[in-house]
Amino acid sequence: MEQKQLDYYLKNSSEEHGREYLECMKEIFRKRGETLYTQVWDAYEQEKETIEDSFDKALGLGTEKALERMGQGGKGPVRYLHFSYLLSNALTDEMLVKADYYDRRHFSDLEEIDCYWDYGLLFPRYVEERERLELFLMEQVAGLTAVERQRFRIYYQVCNFMELEAVIKRLMEREQARERLSPCMDGELSVYFGAYLDQAERIALLSAVHE
Repeated sequence: MEQKQLDYYLKNSSEEHGREYLECMKEIFRKRGETLYTQVWDAYEQEKETIEDSFDKALGLGTEKALERMGQGGKGPVRYLHFSYLLSNALTDEMLVKADYYDRRHFSDLEEIDCYWDYGLLFPRYVEERERLELFLMEQVAGLTAVERQRFRIYYQVCNFMELEAVIKRLMEREQARERLSPCMDGELSVYFGAYLDQAERIALLSAVHE
């Protein structure tokens, strides 16, 4: 086989593999999305007291750290709270949300606060379901690479975070949550959700898969 023919074959083979991979993931996440909302809120209602208590404790620890930085003069009162998921979690099967406490400078406030909340109770079958779906993907699409499997895990967790955002909003509406934050606040608090900048493109790609 001449080199031009080999190059053409490999190119078309790669394109076909990519299409199969994306189409299979699209179908997996479509089916999962049909029941994920109900699963998450059922878990919330079943473990409501424990979930709310753990969330409030996480906010309280963040407030303590913010007050410490404020006392050192490097941080002003908190005006912005940014919840985001961690890319590393998708590869380690951890379920942590990071909360960043910013003063009026917002992203220009470089005094980082390491505050994490474990939301594992909302996804009690996280690992079991992820392994099952990943195995299905491997059965449907031959020759998956390690990178493609990692990409699947990242998308899987992005879907979780999309549902998790609504839960966090519900938790933040509670008076108890505001009470935990009030010592480091001085006025209104704006709450944001999303991911770190290196993950923005992945979220955009996932949105395209769902279209």
